[in-house]
Amino acid sequence: MRSLSPTKTNHLIRYLLFVVICLLFAHSATAQSHTDTLKLAQQYRDQHKLIKAAKLFSAYHKHHPEDINALWLYAQTEYWRDHYRRSKKLYEQAVAMRPDNDYLQLDYGKAMLDLGDWKSADSAAQKVEHKGKGYSEEKILRARLSYNSADYAEARTYIDEAIKKENGSIKAWNVYDQIEIAKSPWLKLSTTASADNQPLYQVSPAAEAGIYLHKLATIQLGFYSPVFIVNGKVSSAQWLVVGDKAALPKVGLEIGLNVGVVKYPFNNKTGWSGSFYFDKIFVRHLNFELIAEHKPYFYTISSLESVVSVNHFSFAGGWNDKNTWNGKAAFDFNYYNDKNYTYAAYGWLYAPPIKFSVIELRFGYSYSYSNSKENHYSPEQSLTQIIANYSSTTQIAGVYNPYFTPQQQYIHSGLVALAIYPVKKLEINLNASVGFYAYAQNPYLYLDKNETGATVIARGFERTTYLPFEVGASLEWQLSRKVVLTAQYAYRSTYFFNSHNAAVGLKISFWNDRKK
Repeated sequence: MRSLSPTKTNHLIRYLLFVVICLLFAHSATAQSHTDTLKLAQQYRDQHKLIKAAKLFSAYHKHHPEDINALWLYAQTEYWRDHYRRSKKLYEQAVAMRPDNDYLQLDYGKAMLDLGDWKSADSAAQKVEHKGKGYSEEKILRARLSYNSADYAEARTYIDEAIKKENGSIKAWNVYDQIEIAKSPWLKLSTTASADNQPLYQVSPAAEAGIYLHKLATIQLGFYSPVFIVNGKVSSAQWLVVGDKAALPKVGLEIGLNVGVVKYPFNNKTGWSGSFYFDKIFVRHLNFELIAEHKPYFYTISSLESVVSVNHFSFAGGWNDKNTWNGKAAFDFNYYNDKNYTYAAYGWLYAPPIKFSVIELRFGYSYSYSNSKENHYSPEQSLTQIIANYSSTTQIAGVYNPYFTPQQQYIHSGLVALAIYPVKKLEINLNASVGFYAYAQNPYLYLDKNETGATVIARGFERTTYLPFEVGASLEWQLSRKVVLTAQYAYRSTYFFNSHNAAVGLKISFWNDRKK
């Protein structure tokens, strides 16, 4: 075998050194590139440019799946983007890689609690709690879990420990306030005023109170005394209601039951009321509600002069995330004491909000259909009076007696909702619903002959197109941690009536404040 000459050997060594340097440079450049990618992703995250941050984190994670800190940041970013399934999956990967990281476990637990996965949140809290290190974040997480389970005594114990440990952090005090408000007695005083073109005027003072005794026993009491003004006559009703609300948080269920006694206006007759409802949360933001109730009907002049009650049944499902699409679909059924019934199917959908400064703007669409078994549009005068004053151009006046009965009524509306947060703890909402395509079978009355030749009042229907609309405003102002002021106004215009409604209320919670 021939040996290389010194010259060729030197050339070979130089070539090998060049290759090694190139490889080292390439590796260094690649490492620097990945480092720059991670830093840029963090910068985007800090600037709330979450879409750009998520794309960079995704690319970085693909090449560095073992980087636990990057994976953790990626999970948080997807959570802030409301990509909850993706976030949960990333969190679970991170926790599986580093189950001994207490801070990761606690952050994962908080995210799962916010997502409604209480089982995973509780598991994360237990893993940290068993180590006995007593982190304040662990105590806060435990307090929130107990709060959601309606175990306010246990929640209070945990939050007291967190406050003592951190010497009163804002986060701990906020949870403390939530717990105290939830378990404290409360009183709400309110007044509602309404007027429509029947004409009917109503002023309704009300007093409501409640107290938490146990997660299965939150007792509520309400007294309502609406005053009605009809054709110069004034009369009031009295309605006393007592009820209980039970929470079954482990299955995401809330159940309510109440009974009451009511004295009707003008005739002084008495009746009863009762209701049952349950509200089931399946996943975060998705809930279904069922209501069954028996209650008085006070919405027409003729109903006030008699005793009208209604059995109302409602089933609704909705997605209530204010940060994205949200909507509701429902079906209502009303069965009256004269064995007639009305029913309605309706729904609405809002697009994600457009946010700028302290304002959130939403646009949406709603649809409703309502009908009745028998229409109760009746003449205001007797047959004798109508015949005595009748001419070919006479339009026989009528009213809905004793309650409103829609006839194949369809309404398509555009929705606008504006929320304003001018200062902390003050929320102002403005909304409008404008019907762009609505029609109904509108009833009318005329004279006709029956089979025996006698004159009778007959009812016919004519398809009528109209443009209903509604505008409203509401305000909720937390004057203090114990006092909340609410106010609202709404104007509604339909083919059948116009109405104004205004209300103001003050809710006071009674609990011992603590110096911070």
